[in-house]
Amino acid sequence: KYDKLIEDTRAQVERNIPRATSDVLFRKMLFATFPYANRLRLLALPLLLYQRSGLQKLVRASGLLRLIPKQLSAMEHLLPRVPAALFRKLPAHIEPNAKARLRVGMLAGCVQQVFFQHVNEATVRVLRAEGCEIFIPPWQQYCGALMVHSFLEDDAANFARRMIATFEAANVDVIVINAAGCGSTMKEYGHLLRYDPAWAARAVSFSAKCKDISEILCELPPQS
Repeated sequence: KYDKLIEDTRAQVERNIPRATSDVLFRKMLFATFPYANRLRLLALPLLLYQRSGLQKLVRASGLLRLIPKQLSAMEHLLPRVPAALFRKLPAHIEPNAKARLRVGMLAGCVQQVFFQHVNEATVRVLRAEGCEIFIPPWQQYCGALMVHSFLEDDAANFARRMIATFEAANVDVIVINAAGCGSTMKEYGHLLRYDPAWAARAVSFSAKCKDISEILCELPPQS
């Protein structure tokens, strides 16, 4: 169980080893924006202008990126093409195209629904064609993956509890995920909340319902 061992060890390191002030501030910026889709959309607006105006090409060609902190420069290089339809959202309930045979809850994601909403839309099209009735709770929040990978166990556990409660209320058969980082975290909620007597069993039950889109498609029998 190397993944669990390393995450637990990193959490201990985070609690006991001080970080540089610049690193602390950078992480605070990440945690204050990335888990919140609406905040990300607002952040993406000037980035959209930055890309479409040609300023990004000019900045990259000029070498200015070498003058800013390495962390910000790395993020600029990783920046995907910002979609024009930043505020386009999927409906909360979507009927299947074929005969209904599965009630599916869908994770909208944070970065996913802002920068890669076309992936969510493609997921919906495929699930509808396969007879899935889809529920996308509009009040769903962040899955906690960034906090898990950043060794902030308590923050991750709080996000996990809210996610569990959200999809319990939706009363679905399975929960479909189309982002690997989110999926790996949500499937391990049972481990994350193992010491919480009020949530441990609920977390295990929730994680058992979490499946990657490819898993659901493989398990559904062919339509007649």
